[in-house]
Amino acid sequence: MLRLLQLWWHKRSLRGGNRAKHVKAINALARLGDPRAVELLLPSLEDKDVYVRRSAAMALGEFSDSRAVKPLMRAMEDGAAEVRDAAARSLGHLGDKQAIPALINALGGDDPDLRVSAAKSLARMNETKWQDWVKGTDDDFVRLSESNEKRAIEPLMRAVKSLKSHVRSAAMAGLGRLGDRDTVPHLIEILNDEDSRVRTGAIGWILKVRDRRGIDPIIHSLRHKDPDTRVAAAKALGEWGEKRAIVELRKLMEDDDDEVCQAVVEALTRLSEGEAQAAPKPPSSSALPARPQTGAAPRPPSSTVLPASSEPAKVPAPPGPPAQPQPAPATFPARPSGVIRIPPKQQSDGKPKDKH
Repeated sequence: MLRLLQLWWHKRSLRGGNRAKHVKAINALARLGDPRAVELLLPSLEDKDVYVRRSAAMALGEFSDSRAVKPLMRAMEDGAAEVRDAAARSLGHLGDKQAIPALINALGGDDPDLRVSAAKSLARMNETKWQDWVKGTDDDFVRLSESNEKRAIEPLMRAVKSLKSHVRSAAMAGLGRLGDRDTVPHLIEILNDEDSRVRTGAIGWILKVRDRRGIDPIIHSLRHKDPDTRVAAAKALGEWGEKRAIVELRKLMEDDDDEVCQAVVEALTRLSEGEAQAAPKPPSSSALPARPQTGAAPRPPSSTVLPASSEPAKVPAPPGPPAQPQPAPATFPARPSGVIRIPPKQQSDGKPKDKH
């Protein structure tokens, strides 16, 4: 009964317009520790007074109540750094893992204190590696890009929209180092950044990723009023070997800036060399296949120039029919040795004549 009366009393104090009275009531509810106090404290996160909002964010971290998680996640986007920092710390005390994505996203904020507080809260949820990368300096984005952690893309993509140019530049470099194609739309978006260093850096990192979605935006950058941007775009297109850029590059050959003209000439030279290397070459005579050997000598290739001669060239006769095989010479039996006896001639009457 006593606790209920205390809740009622503090609720009345929360309605007052006096800051000191309001903050005192918030702190009293936090010490009371009654879960019913959560509903009483949540409206104070929307109060117009920054100290009231900060006190409410800190007090909600004293309750292990999931009802406070989403309101505290929204409070990390508060316009006051004190409120954002208190909300990040309280989420760590609550330890609810549904807050992990919001805390990781907060690592890409402009406020270095918020980044450190978010990393500490992540460590309380067994995500200790984020503390190794986030120290509250601009190098946070470099370390995040070198972490090989895919979830680091989210804070880096948030940081490229920062109001501070040095934060945008560091985050842009981080996205480029990751080399992930999901980062290309964000790199393309900052090609229109007001800072020349951010624009030229984005062109270089798009070139590194080699995603063809970046070609047309880089070609468009050839028309930018800033000469450094035109130089970076011309060099990137020449190295990329993109022939669609030739027309736009030729328009810049009479640019008022000498460095732009030099970059354009170098780019067009690289593009023309690329076309020459890509053209097919005629086969040389040495590359012709060898003619199979026959009885007659092979004719020289058509590219060979024969010496001039006063005599007309002899045209070899066409080969005749194949020679028929000749029959082997007849062989006779050997003649017997000794005297050959010749029989006597026969008479007409059939009687042999006497020998005188």
